[in-house]
Amino acid sequence: MLKEVFYTMITEKKKINHLLWRAGFGPSVSQLQEFTSKEIALQTLFRDSKNYSPINIIPEENHTREDVMNLSKEEMKGMRQETRRQVRDVSETWVKLLFKDENALREKMSLFWHGHLACRPQAGYHAQQYANIIRNHALGNFGNLLTEVSKSPAMMKYLDSIKNKKDSPNENFARELMELFTLGNGNYSEQDVKNAARAFTGWSIVPPDQFVVRTAQHDEGDKEVFGIKGDFSGDEVIQMILEKKQTALHVTSNIYKFFVNEKVNEKRVNDLAISFYESGYNIEKLMKEIFYSEWFYDEENIGVKIKSPIELLAGIVRTFKISANSSRSLQIPLKVMGQELLYPPNVAGWPGGKNWMDGSSLMYRLNLADSMFGKNYEVSAKSDVEEMMHKDNIIKDSKTEADWNQFIQMFASKPEDKIFESMSLFLIQPTLLKAKQSDIDSFTTKNTKQNYILSLAEQLLLMPEYQMC
Repeated sequence: MLKEVFYTMITEKKKINHLLWRAGFGPSVSQLQEFTSKEIALQTLFRDSKNYSPINIIPEENHTREDVMNLSKEEMKGMRQETRRQVRDVSETWVKLLFKDENALREKMSLFWHGHLACRPQAGYHAQQYANIIRNHALGNFGNLLTEVSKSPAMMKYLDSIKNKKDSPNENFARELMELFTLGNGNYSEQDVKNAARAFTGWSIVPPDQFVVRTAQHDEGDKEVFGIKGDFSGDEVIQMILEKKQTALHVTSNIYKFFVNEKVNEKRVNDLAISFYESGYNIEKLMKEIFYSEWFYDEENIGVKIKSPIELLAGIVRTFKISANSSRSLQIPLKVMGQELLYPPNVAGWPGGKNWMDGSSLMYRLNLADSMFGKNYEVSAKSDVEEMMHKDNIIKDSKTEADWNQFIQMFASKPEDKIFESMSLFLIQPTLLKAKQSDIDSFTTKNTKQNYILSLAEQLLLMPEYQMC
């Protein structure tokens, strides 16, 4: 009987950890103690994520095009440097939000949308706007999210919407809107793209960063989109796309790959997509359907996803309460591993999966925890990263430190023969083979319980399985 109760407790903790990795950035020590059941964890995640606070560190830009054109070369250079610094500041501010227990689900959803509606803003205020749109609508209505992101100065400049004029239509936005953001490749025609691009002509921005449609640049002729003819506006084309069930299927499939499993269960995705469509694209309702389902906690979905660099870093920072003498100390690892917020590689976002384990960053990933604990670790970074690190004296001046107190206290209260099982359950998502315990234990220090906890944690973090969630 006691064995059955213990097994039930272990299973419940495993489910809670799985939920906190997928709906957030891994469990903190305080969450592990607070969440005694999966239901409490779910209720807290969704309740806390009702709250939204915008990032507000960059003032609105008020300069006109004439102001910029009258600047000297030196002034232009200084302005570009300041712009890059501001984008980096927004990125750093956003990353810090991922390290907190509050709003974990909202921020995890925001990370997904950042990859799905990928954009690389060129100005600080535009980066802040874009991040806030995604964060505000992360659990809201997909149609509203899509429309606001599409009309944001960051996206309009990134996909050349402001260059789309009736005499020379630019197809970039219309193509990515259909291929990546909504319908998916193969579910539209070239004619649909060309005519949709005509519907988006005239989209522009007026200072200070206000969306407008310049009627003189808008093509008012009839366009045929999805076999329907009419003088469509850009908003009407977006609505037509949302009315197609394929959009719900494409978005739901990407959500499933990100939050559940890269191997798509087509029946489940189809069922989820129908619910998503019928709800009017209610994102929170879709996520509740996923996280409250029994199949989400099946063994086949636990510990099978390679952690993205952001998930890996955030998990370590949250578990061991890592502090840094500089915000850049926590940005550099993300740059080395290839995932900086606001700097996706292209409009398709980060490819994810096995792509995170490339040869240039694998050893760095495996030793990331050690480097966060203040141990020296040499890394052969990609040339641009290495140059930047030396230029800013990052290697010499950056320091991070772990606060082990809460972690040690949690496991020090366990009987000695239960420490390995409890700690491996907390830190490792895939099930460790029993044979591995003796191998891992052979590298630990057992002269005191505290030293055993410290050395065991370090050994578990070096395991390839820690790279999975």
